[in-house]
This record gives sequence, C-alpha cells and structure tokens, in this order.
Amino acid sequence: MLETLEMYISTVIIMMGLDGLWLGVIIKNFNLKHLGSILANKVTWWPVFLFYPIYAIGVVVFVLIPSLQAHSITQVLWRGALLGLVAYSAYDLTNNATIANWPSLVTLTDITWGAVCTLLTSLLVYLMVK
Repeated sequence: MLETLEMYISTVIIMMGLDGLWLGVIIKNFNLKHLGSILANKVTWWPVFLFYPIYAIGVVVFVLIPSLQAHSITQVLWRGALLGLVAYSAYDLTNNATIANWPSLVTLTDITWGAVCTLLTSLLVYLMVK
C-alpha cells in the first residue's frame, strides 16, 4: 500500500514537472503561434490540480502495477506510451472535432507528447521503485 502511494505521488510530481517544462518552455512559442487567439491570458489552476492526480491513478493502475508485477521494463514502455496515446488522443481529437480552426498540427504534436510524457513518467517511477 505504501509503495502504491509513493508511486502515485511520484507520478503526479514527475508528470507535472515534465509537462510544465514542455508547456511553459519547450512548446510555448509553438502554442502561441498556433493557438494564440484561443489561449487564455492566464492559467486557470483548478483543472491542473484535478487532471494530474486523476491521470496519475491511470498511470499507476494501468501501467506501473502490471509492469512491476511482470518485472518488465518493456511492458512499462509500451503501456506508458499507449496510455498517453489514448488519453491525449481523446482530448486533442475532441478539440479538433469541436473547436473551430483547431490546428491539426497541434493535435499531432500533443498526442505525440502525451505518449512520450506518459512513457517517460512511467519509466522514471518504475526505475525509482525497482
């Protein structure tokens, strides 16, 4: 139980750090260029503080626990990438379908990032636990 709680907390912290770096530094100008007209002037923080704890549950349950039980780093890699692909596809493809002029390039970039970020987060937590 304690190990699961540690995995959960680690997942939240690592994912927030990676995503914060990605959104706040690495892809910031790209998002301003492609989404500038629809981006909020300031971040609304309550969704941020809901998303990461909820998403971390999925990472722990669907990626980390099965991968640790199987003692498989290969499994943590494909499960992490797959969860990120599925979750970020739901968000981005919905935006593409419902928001006028949502750029497909943003969709493809963000889905790719979701797979990479979830894979990296899962891998780092897995290695910490091992």
